[in-house]
Amino acid sequence: MIAAVLSVGLASPASAASRSMETDDDRPGGRLTFTAKGDIAELCDRQPDGWGVAMRVHGAYTHTNNRGSGKCDTLRPTLNPKYDLEDEKRYKFDICLVKNGRYEHCDEAYWVA
Repeated sequence: MIAAVLSVGLASPASAASRSMETDDDRPGGRLTFTAKGDIAELCDRQPDGWGVAMRVHGAYTHTNNRGSGKCDTLRPTLNPKYDLEDEKRYKFDICLVKNGRYEHCDEAYWVA
């Protein structure tokens, strides 16, 4: 019983639930979901509108999904070490629609890895 209480009391921010945000257009064309446990980011293009969706984790990496509507890219450290974020560090995340080098309908959030 004591071990159970201690393990709950020592839970870290890395065990937090997934967080998500969408682009700021009237029918959000992009969605970003981030799970701190495992540093897993999923970037989805949600509309067949000719726009891609881009994300940035300031100080770490950027990624663009131009694969088309309904397609998601899942980024995790096992695919590339740059996706391994420093635990318990606060990062600024951005998501935008992108077309011909133009970024629009951006949203941002600060999340702890």
